[in-house]
Amino acid sequence: RWLTDLGIEHGGIDDRAVESGGLAGAKVAILAYNPRPTQPEISALRSFVGRGGKLIVFGSCSGALARIMGLELGTYTVSDEPGRWAAMRFGTDPWKVPERIHETAWSLVPARPSGEGTAVIARWENAEGRLTSDPACLVAPSGFWFCHLPRGDDPQGKRELLLGLLAHHDPSLWPRAARHALLRAGRIGSSPDIPSAFAHIRSRVPAAWKARAEKQMDTVKALHWELATSFSERRYREVIQGSPRLAGELARAYSMTSVPKAGELRAVWDHDGVGLVPGDWALTSRRLAGAGITAIFPNLAWGGLAHYPSKVLPGSNTLRLHGDQLQQCVQAARAHGLETHVWKICWNLSNAPAEFRDRLRREGRLQRDRKGASQNWLCPSDPKNRALELSVLKEMVSGYPIDGIHFDYIRYPSVDACFCPGCRSRFEADRGAVVSAWPEDVQEGRPLYRRFLDWRAQQVTALVRDASRTLRPLRPGLELSAAVFRSYPSCRESVGQDWKQWLDRGYLDFVCPMNYTESVESFRATTRLQRSVAGRADRLAPGIGVLSGESQLGPSETAAQVVAARELGAGGFVLFDLSPTLVDDVLPYLGFSAVE
Repeated sequence: RWLTDLGIEHGGIDDRAVESGGLAGAKVAILAYNPRPTQPEISALRSFVGRGGKLIVFGSCSGALARIMGLELGTYTVSDEPGRWAAMRFGTDPWKVPERIHETAWSLVPARPSGEGTAVIARWENAEGRLTSDPACLVAPSGFWFCHLPRGDDPQGKRELLLGLLAHHDPSLWPRAARHALLRAGRIGSSPDIPSAFAHIRSRVPAAWKARAEKQMDTVKALHWELATSFSERRYREVIQGSPRLAGELARAYSMTSVPKAGELRAVWDHDGVGLVPGDWALTSRRLAGAGITAIFPNLAWGGLAHYPSKVLPGSNTLRLHGDQLQQCVQAARAHGLETHVWKICWNLSNAPAEFRDRLRREGRLQRDRKGASQNWLCPSDPKNRALELSVLKEMVSGYPIDGIHFDYIRYPSVDACFCPGCRSRFEADRGAVVSAWPEDVQEGRPLYRRFLDWRAQQVTALVRDASRTLRPLRPGLELSAAVFRSYPSCRESVGQDWKQWLDRGYLDFVCPMNYTESVESFRATTRLQRSVAGRADRLAPGIGVLSGESQLGPSETAAQVVAARELGAGGFVLFDLSPTLVDDVLPYLGFSAVE
């Protein structure tokens, strides 16, 4: 994606193709995730380097590969300390890369120089901006080595990083990438260039905002002229660095074409549940409120872990290091006029302490697949598990002045669960008859398949129903919502997630379908279908994947999807996910702070 965004020609091959000479004619080989190359592959890579080829390696565990580049590997290191590795800090030239690149890492395979011409050129910063001694990137005569696997945050920084490293070996990439960046920055929504975008804006902007929109388009024109001049004068790096601002200023003008409804939800998911800087919720709340965000959805409780002092779930390392995140978040959010909707991950035990998970496994409370293998998920049909989830919800709602509960993973992991003995006995009891062959008789194509799918979905719905009936009396005005799969009714059959029923019966106030896509046309079409399922558009707050596995959106793409959600009548939207990239590079250009 980053190479495509840069306009750099590339191809992809697998490990076996490398073994059989697939790198012939290539200048650079990027090993994005090749943790343990085979011996024939190592031989092929050694030959590739020997004839002048360059490598860019991410997060490999191969000592043999490291030795090809004159490096030695250290010990694989994992950290559960939030914010320990939050950014890579590079030196200045000759690399022509950003000095600081946001990057959240949870594990490293540190390397150290051991050959001639090798050196560390980037080290890690923590979330507070302090430089550590941990290496992030090393240079060798044969290329570059990164001590981790890259994530999606700071895509512009990653694009500039890749371009700088590649252009170090092939300077002809600079003019091509600069031209591509300038063209790309002028695209927004269905408009392929700036003139057509201006025509669209003028046809849609409300009369009260016309003068402001024209002034903003003048800003866009001036910046475009400035960058075009830089290009003509061969200052290509200036074009690369300035293009995101051009895209942002165009997004600011485009955002003026939609008028938000009163009370529009403008929320941000926070997957790590610690804010921008662990322990500083005031900073996060101030930044979000200043950008026009109205609510934060912090991930503060899982199926087996809590970031607050729970009497039901084990406490997290985050709690031990930084204190009660729920209390700190609510207090700071309220002080800045933000709502707090606690993001509760249900059933999933993937990060629970081993002793907690093992106890539940011994008690027979975990899901099993059709082959009988245990899954790290609580079984939704087990009354003890439902009671556990309700206990967590009640202690949060009773103990903290929160504005909402936001369910996630409110489903099964896949169609291949759950087939535990408890599910069998409870399904048999509910239907009043024995299942003679389990789980064969409830598989697709068998007589009980449809009945079992209905029953399975009812087990998930039971928690949503019980939560609604239990929590609303505890805190009048509490809003209940859920992050849901975007395709209905297929999600009801595949993972037991019947979100239409949850809305129809009033168990939830709204749902947030995870409509992560880089195509505004796809986003619009999907949201339109969901509107018909929900019955009322205001019960939708679609999720927009600014930084997700499926999509990486700049301000232009984000603005286009926000406008689409408004035009379809949605009650708001939720942006995934809180990061410096979202707060620094996207939110300032969306015009949220000026809409009310």
